[in-house]
Amino acid sequence: MQTNKNYEKAYLLLLMREKAIRKARESFWHFCKLLHGYKEEWHHLKTFSYTLQMFYEGKLINPITNKAYRKLMVNMPPRHYKTRTLMLFSCWVFGKNANEKIIATAYSDDLATDFSKYTRDEIAREKTFDYEITYSDIFPGTRIKKGDASYKKWALEGKHFSYKGSGIGGSITGKGCTIGIIDDQVKNYAEATNETLLEKNWNWYTGTFLSRFEEGACQIICMTRWSDKDICGKILDNEDEKDSWYVLKYKAYDEKKDEVLCPDMLSKESYFEKKRTINEDIFYANYQQETIDKKGRLYKNLKTYKRNELPKDNNGNIIADRFFSYIDTADQGDDYLCCVLGIEYEKQMYITDIYYTQEAQEVTEEETAKRIINNNIKVAVVESNNGGRAFARNISRILQEKYKRKDISVKWLHQSENKKSRILTNSSSIENNIFFPFNWKNKYPLFYESVTKYMRKANNKHDDAPDTLTGCIEYMNGLLDKKLNTILSNIDFSAFEVGII
Repeated sequence: MQTNKNYEKAYLLLLMREKAIRKARESFWHFCKLLHGYKEEWHHLKTFSYTLQMFYEGKLINPITNKAYRKLMVNMPPRHYKTRTLMLFSCWVFGKNANEKIIATAYSDDLATDFSKYTRDEIAREKTFDYEITYSDIFPGTRIKKGDASYKKWALEGKHFSYKGSGIGGSITGKGCTIGIIDDQVKNYAEATNETLLEKNWNWYTGTFLSRFEEGACQIICMTRWSDKDICGKILDNEDEKDSWYVLKYKAYDEKKDEVLCPDMLSKESYFEKKRTINEDIFYANYQQETIDKKGRLYKNLKTYKRNELPKDNNGNIIADRFFSYIDTADQGDDYLCCVLGIEYEKQMYITDIYYTQEAQEVTEEETAKRIINNNIKVAVVESNNGGRAFARNISRILQEKYKRKDISVKWLHQSENKKSRILTNSSSIENNIFFPFNWKNKYPLFYESVTKYMRKANNKHDDAPDTLTGCIEYMNGLLDKKLNTILSNIDFSAFEVGII
């Protein structure tokens, strides 16, 4: 009798075991629960897991196109199992379809290698005791190819290539993928504030990573948000691209509900302790997905105006103390010529036009002179650093010879003070006393980005626009009076060669 009961118990356990295996085979969430003890109360991971599965199976539908999303973006705080879940997802996907080819990248080769090694080892893991459930019980037909199991690149049995791990910027050429994964593009604050590095990562993403995708491939980007200029930020800033992405975003703490995302992974007490001790910019980027750009931007309250808001007299005529422009010539090959033109009235400037370009000097001299005429400018101030004095002479010549205007004063000066210090010192004056055209974001997009995304503490790639605005403030406040040199009208320009002082 006892034997029968033991047999029934054993049979029931076998049925329960088989049921668990089948559920894990069909459901990625149950796969995570069975093999790695994911808990039912880890709601963010449950949602993440089901989202990954629906995305992979083509069941996550874009309401705009009515087609399945093929691009998934996930933003999540650190230490909340986002990387581990992606590793397990790679394992589960290979069990569902051994023909998949995955390229997974991270901010360093070491991290990408760990990702690759973990995925490979999970598939190959052997039992430590007989009744333990391992990957081979769930997907018995999926095995690592013998002799092809390096840490960075390996294949499943019967396949030439299955998986490649690489740091961002590393070589992934020669292989195509059906699933491309980026896990954490940015390592730390130093990288997040390095515009040159962020641009390099973006060029690698658009020029190398995307070229590896086979027709119909899935793309997954999973990272803690750092900067508006990281890969996620540039994608979301692209009006033509952002709607093709399904975005899953998690904050570590919900202020309205007064609760943390997952108490097992980060308690409320720990959250507020970190908030007290970690640099504010870093904390909000890591735990609340608020980029350091939003917290660390220099200019936060720039003013705009509409044309009917320009200063006018009782008869409706525009009044001004002076019409002037401030010009910062391109110092180096990748710098911008920046020319800001406008109306000064009572120590405030209303910008009427902006010329911001990397075109050659022979083009910018003609265009600058043309804009000076079109905006009724009476005084043009040119920074003379690195060729600016020659530029000033040349636009003065063009104004006199081509436009027959000898009444426009062209002045030049040499700026010797620290540029970054000047920009920081005058930032509040720019916010309070310079008015931009209401549509300047669309009319002058490069200039707009250079100004609005300039970081107080960062290694900014370009500072030409903030520097020019600073010059406008300094000029209006009389801080440059002693430095200014006037290029007199009625000069015999035949005595000068173009570009030679």
